[in-house]
Formats: sequence, structure tokens, C-alpha cells
Amino acid sequence: MPRSQQVIPNSGSISFSADNKSGRIILGLISPLPGGVLSALSEHLQKEFSVPVETLELNWNVSFAFNRRRNQYSSPKILNRLKAVPQRTGDKLLAIVDVDLYCPDYDFIFGEADAEEGIATLSTHRLEEGTNDTKLISKRIVKEATHEIGHLFNLGHCEDPKCVMSFSVGDLSQIDAKSASVCLPCKSPAPASRSNTTAN
Repeated sequence: MPRSQQVIPNSGSISFSADNKSGRIILGLISPLPGGVLSALSEHLQKEFSVPVETLELNWNVSFAFNRRRNQYSSPKILNRLKAVPQRTGDKLLAIVDVDLYCPDYDFIFGEADAEEGIATLSTHRLEEGTNDTKLISKRIVKEATHEIGHLFNLGHCEDPKCVMSFSVGDLSQIDAKSASVCLPCKSPAPASRSNTTAN
């Protein structure tokens, strides 16, 4: 079954609040982003989460994550490698790739987040499907990057289809229909329904 995001639950009780806005968001580029997307993404994430955004050139050869049988790349293996990247307390690291990602039991994923470790993956591979419109592709990347970073701030999936934290179920039309911002209920400190992220 298609899967758009995978979340590894955080055992703590971090909420999306002023008290949690420490550290940096680090965009780890394993693959380059299309022209102009990086600056737009950095500006958006800084505005949305109110923390500094920095870029880290990883330039990894991700062949270590390739599954020949599936002809896809294992997101969990990339996440495991990310654990070795030095970070300061409170940092959120999003690794960006242009290969097709998967995790066990799912056909594909757009990204995967481990909130406890503060690391996530994002694939642009399927976000470019069905269009040559660079503006549309840029919007999709910004939305899904914001979604994964939101998980690193311990936000779960939202039932509001307009919220960037809504679950896209592998459907690009759902990504295109939602906004690039976290809705007000999700931004509320320690909401009971979102105090911990959950896997869907």
C-alpha cells in the first residue's frame, strides 16, 4: 500500500511550543534541490518554526541503502546513517534525496521521521511525478519538508486536510490541496491529541 510519511514515535513529551524552539533546522543535502527551492524552503522553515535554518552538504553515495529486489532505497538505513552526523542539542536534521524511498510493508514513502533522534528523510523523487511545473514541484517539496520537520517537533498527523501535517496517503493531489503551514490547533502547546507522534 502506498505510504507518504512514516513516523517513529517520540518517547518524550515535547510539544510544538516556545519552550521547544531551540537548536537549528539543518537541511542535509544528499541530493541537490532544483534551482531556487533551497532558499525558498529555508525561508519558509525559519518563518514557520522560528528557529535558524542551515544547510549541510552531505553528498553521500546512498548505494548502501539500495534494495536490488525492490529497486528502491531503504529510508531506515539512511536514518541510521544520519545518527552519526554531529548535531547540537535541539537540532533537527532533514536529509534530502532524489531517489525512491521505502520502508518495510509499504510500497513507497515521501519521507520518514524519528522524532526522538531529531532526524528525518525526504525524497523528491515522487514529488516530481506528473508535472514539469517547477513552481508546483517547489511547493510540494516545501510542504513535505515542513511536514517532516513538524514530526521532529513532535507533531502528529492532523485531520484537517488543509494543515501541512495532514497525512497524504501517497496521493499528490492531497499534497497539492493542503497548505504549507501548521494549523493553529497543531501549534497549541501540548495538545492532548498530539503530545506524542504516532505511526500510521
